[in-house]
Amino acid sequence: MTYPITSAAVSSDAKHIATGTKSGSVCVRDLSNGNVVVVNGPLCNNTSRVVSVGISPNGQLVGWGDCDSRVLVWNIHNQVIAGPFLGHNSEVNCIVFTPDNTRIISSSDSLIYIHDVRSGKAILTLDQKRPSLRQFGLSQDGTRIATGSTDGSINVWDSEKGYKVLGPLRGQSKPTISIAYSPDGTRIISASEANTICVWDTQNGNLLVGPFGERDRSPTIIVFSTDGTRIVSGFLDGTVFIWEAQTGDVVVGPIEGHRKPVTMVSFLSDNSQVISHSHDGALRIHDVRKVSIPRPF
Repeated sequence: MTYPITSAAVSSDAKHIATGTKSGSVCVRDLSNGNVVVVNGPLCNNTSRVVSVGISPNGQLVGWGDCDSRVLVWNIHNQVIAGPFLGHNSEVNCIVFTPDNTRIISSSDSLIYIHDVRSGKAILTLDQKRPSLRQFGLSQDGTRIATGSTDGSINVWDSEKGYKVLGPLRGQSKPTISIAYSPDGTRIISASEANTICVWDTQNGNLLVGPFGERDRSPTIIVFSTDGTRIVSGFLDGTVFIWEAQTGDVVVGPIEGHRKPVTMVSFLSDNSQVISHSHDGALRIHDVRKVSIPRPF
């Protein structure tokens, strides 16, 4: 039996993609041909639905969070699985490795944990209940964590000590759905349940662009292109849009193909292609140089 993909993450070099399934298995695929490179299924005997997945910058580790509040780390070279790392009280909705590959950051309802990959020890905990934390994004240098909250506010934290660096930034009145840093760390983008997208200055917290978006479409995920000039967003209705980061103008969209909400989007290589994952279980690669029917992965 083949189980649908429930989560996905692209490697930093855009050569591989890690996917998790409803059955609890995780595998790594070659993005050039879709072939499975390695799969953990027979090794970990895990049956809990994978909610989130991430790949370390060096490509050697895959981390995932499941519906049973656990975080696990898999070394795909020696096949060793570390964990579970405990502490969360609900399903783990986001997984990110730090740039030095030594720590893994995970989030659930109102909680963010930073664990040491080797020891499994919790190094830092961010616990913000009022307003509750919803999503987080890590800066490229790993020194800052941006969090979005249920009241729409944005805060920035020091990832080593846990103190607040900036915020609250206010411009969206409804819960934050997704948040991410630009590659150079100078901007933050946030998407809200108000169907709006905002671009923020990380130095002073000023609103640079927005709010903008699609009035009748609800965003689910948002990220920058690798050069920081474009923004790609997935939506609840299964569509994908690309925006000009400096103005908020639509560049491409709507890109159609998915039948259910988009859960992951990422630019590939030279930013001429975008890969997306949806609750329909499909991965699709879109040529964004022209509006075309997306290629199933």
